Amino acid sequence: MDARALSERRQEGGGVPELCSGSFSRGGPGGLAMRHSRVAVLLTSALMGFSLAAEPALAEPAAAEPVAAKPARFAIRELPMEGATTSSAQAINEVGQVVGSAQPNGQAIRWDRSGNGYTATVLAQGAAPVEINDRGQVLGRHQGNPALWNRRGEITQLTAWGPGGGTDLNDRGQALVYLEMMLFPFRAGVWNGGSFTEISEPGKSAAVGRAINNRGQVTGAYLSMTGPEPTEFGFVWDKGTMTRILGPGDRMAFTVDINDRGQVVGWTSDTEERSFVFIWKRGRMTELAALGPAFDFPAWHRSINDRGQFIALSGPTYREMRPVMWDRGRLIDLGTLGGAKASVTAINNRGQVVGWSETADGEEHAFLWERGRMTDLGTLGGKSSRPTDINDRGQVVGISTNEAGATRAVMWTASSGSTRS
Repeated sequence: MDARALSERRQEGGGVPELCSGSFSRGGPGGLAMRHSRVAVLLTSALMGFSLAAEPALAEPAAAEPVAAKPARFAIRELPMEGATTSSAQAINEVGQVVGSAQPNGQAIRWDRSGNGYTATVLAQGAAPVEINDRGQVLGRHQGNPALWNRRGEITQLTAWGPGGGTDLNDRGQALVYLEMMLFPFRAGVWNGGSFTEISEPGKSAAVGRAINNRGQVTGAYLSMTGPEPTEFGFVWDKGTMTRILGPGDRMAFTVDINDRGQVVGWTSDTEERSFVFIWKRGRMTELAALGPAFDFPAWHRSINDRGQFIALSGPTYREMRPVMWDRGRLIDLGTLGGAKASVTAINNRGQVVGWSETADGEEHAFLWERGRMTDLGTLGGKSSRPTDINDRGQVVGISTNEAGATRAVMWTASSGSTRS
């Protein structure tokens, strides 16, 4: 199975996709009741990653300075997993611990530093990990339910309300989860120190959280069922208080991510013909840049850093969407590795962006973009690689095919040469 195929398959009963690519994002359910089909499309887009059409943009992204892709100056390391047919790395914390998956049996894996290499610990079978925090806690889905593993590998089932999964986890151990209910199938809540607090209003709404910051603030999409017609809006939930985020004229607004400063990034429209990205903080919405005609936010809860820089895709058509970054008043086209397509998956607090791009030869390689330069991170000898996360130390994790075509979990570090543990 190559990297593209692995990125498209779902683990353990359709829970959390292993990797995000194109218009699909990690974590989250999809679909609403058919009697609210328009709302279903909108909220499902919020859950699964925004890939909606907009009208032509009013402003073009600033073009990246022409920079030739240089040979990789990053070392690529295979993260070992004995007996695995395929493996993938999903997230990395600031300590350098990595969480991911391996087949067969849908094993949740944590990799820990050991000497000059890494060792793998199987957390559970039939599981799909989503995130790891700096405490070494791992959030995911186990046997159809949201689950949290502590640093010793002990598991806690987070709710007894029914099936669901994990969405995001902060460094305080607060876990953002979703629940699959019967009447309103998407419910969001925060698990904190043994107690569970539902964000949704029981019996009256459907909601999903997209991200939680280290202050415990949550942003997401909310569907209110209290009026004659369902109403959709973005929200920030803070210590039990729900604040609606609406666009001009109370138009629909979708939120994507929230940083530790409480800045929320999302998109809305001011007319039927114009959509734009905004930053929202403490009740104030600031327009940043026009979008379209096609746009997407594939990085999900890794879309904005604490400096207020954020990443997205934008272009004239879906086939021509390019990775862009908003930085200090400019929307910057990050470019490609010589091919037509590219995407982004994460940005760290240093402003380093990782994603994947087609090369001039038609292969798909992971890249790291920093200060105007895109670096090809290379592969394990195969034709494709994709990153999933980057920490503030610049360590990158993801997947790569090897010479035999097998997909393996990998880590890239700023160095020269290549090593395998």
